[in-house]
Amino acid sequence: MGLWPDFRAGRSRPVAHPLGRTRSRPGRPECFWSRWATCVAALLLALAGCSEESVEVGSNPPAAEGARSFALATSLAGDVELTWIEGAAQGPFELRAASWRPVERDWSAAETLAKGSNWFVNFADVPHSARLASGERLTVWLERSSTSAHATTASFQLRSPEPPKERLHSGLAQQEFVALAPQADGWTAVWLSGSEGGHDGLGSTRLMAASIARDGVRGEALELDPRVCDCCALALARTSDGALVVAYRDRDEREVRDISVVRLESGAVSAPRKVADDGWRIAGCPVNGPAIAAREGELAVAWFTLGADSHARVAAALSRDGARSFDVPITLSTRETDGLVACAFDAQGTLWVSWLERSARDKAEWMLQRLRAGVPVDAPRALAPSVPGRAAGFAQLAAVPGGVLFVWQESAGPGGSTTLRSRFVASSD
Repeated sequence: MGLWPDFRAGRSRPVAHPLGRTRSRPGRPECFWSRWATCVAALLLALAGCSEESVEVGSNPPAAEGARSFALATSLAGDVELTWIEGAAQGPFELRAASWRPVERDWSAAETLAKGSNWFVNFADVPHSARLASGERLTVWLERSSTSAHATTASFQLRSPEPPKERLHSGLAQQEFVALAPQADGWTAVWLSGSEGGHDGLGSTRLMAASIARDGVRGEALELDPRVCDCCALALARTSDGALVVAYRDRDEREVRDISVVRLESGAVSAPRKVADDGWRIAGCPVNGPAIAAREGELAVAWFTLGADSHARVAAALSRDGARSFDVPITLSTRETDGLVACAFDAQGTLWVSWLERSARDKAEWMLQRLRAGVPVDAPRALAPSVPGRAAGFAQLAAVPGGVLFVWQESAGPGGSTTLRSRFVASSD
C-alpha cells in the first residue's frame, strides 16, 4: 500500500492513501432617520468594498446533504455545469447535475445522469460529464472491479438526444482520473493508466489520451508520458489556437514530482515540458494535482508543492505561447497551505486562483487571489471557512458571465456529513 503525506508546516507524515492504494430584534420600531442613517452607512461600506474588491453572492447548488465528489465543467459555448454524487456511504449512488443560470445567478433544477451500486467514490477521482452543442453527453465515473479488491474500471455513458439513446461502455481496468474535453466532433479523454503494482511503487502509471467520436467510437490510445504521479488529478484547457493542454504531476526516476504539461494538436503529442523546476522529491503520491485555465493568448497553471526545501506553497505560472514556455512562477502562499488549487480566467482576463489554507490545527479557509498579466493585483482574501486536509474536498472555480463561480464542500470533518456550497464572485470594475 502506498503513502500520501499529511502536510503540516511543510512536513509530511505517512498515512493511508485516501484512495486505498498507496483518500436589531425583529419587529422593533425604528424612526425614519435611524433607518436612513443605517442604509447610508451600509451603502457607503458597500461602495468602499467594491472599489477594488468583488461583490459576492451566495446561491447553493440543488444538492442533497451528503453530496460529494463534485466537479465543474464548461462547454464550448461557455455554459457551466456542476456534477456530484449523492447516496449513502456504501451506495446506491446517483450522479446528479445542475447548470448555472447567469441571468438569475442561481442554479437550475438538478437532473440524474446515472445510477449504480458498485461505484468507487472518493474526494479526488470524481466523475466528469461534458455535453456537446448538438446535445450528445459523455459521462464517466469509477466502478469497482469484479476481479480485484483494489482495482477500478472507468465506465463511460453516452447519451444522444435524437433519437434518444443511452449507451454504456465499460472502460479499461486501471483507467483512473479520467478528464474530458469537448470538441466540435466529440471529446478527448485523458486518463492515468496504472500497471499492476503501479500504486505501490512496483510499477508505473502512464498518462494516456484518446479521441471519442459523437457516436461513441474511441480512437487509438496515445501515450503522453510513460511515467507520472499515480493519484494526482489531471487538468485540461484548450488554447486559442485549438490545442489541448494537459497539466499533471510528473514523476521521474528520482521520485521528483513536479508539474508538467503536454500539448495535443491535430493528433500530434508534444514532449512533456516542466512548468517549473520545484525539485519536490517524495516517495508517495500527494493527491494534489494542478489547475489550468486559458483565455485568448494566455494560459495559466497553478499548483501546490513542497519544493526542494520542504516548504509548502502555492504557485502559479503564466504562458503566452500556448504552454510552449512559461514565465517565472509566482508564489501565492507560503503559509500552512494544503493546496487543493483551482483557477479560472474571467471575461476581463483576470486570473483567479483558490487554495486551502490552515488557520488552526482543525480549521482552514478557502483563499482567493486575483492576478493580471501574471501579477497579483491585491492581497489574497478568505472566501469560505473549511476544515483542513482531504475532508475539504477539491473546491472548483469556473468563469461565468460577470465574474467567477466558486463551489466548495462544507464538511464536518473526516467521516462527517458534507454539503455543497457555491458563491458567485463578480469581477471588479
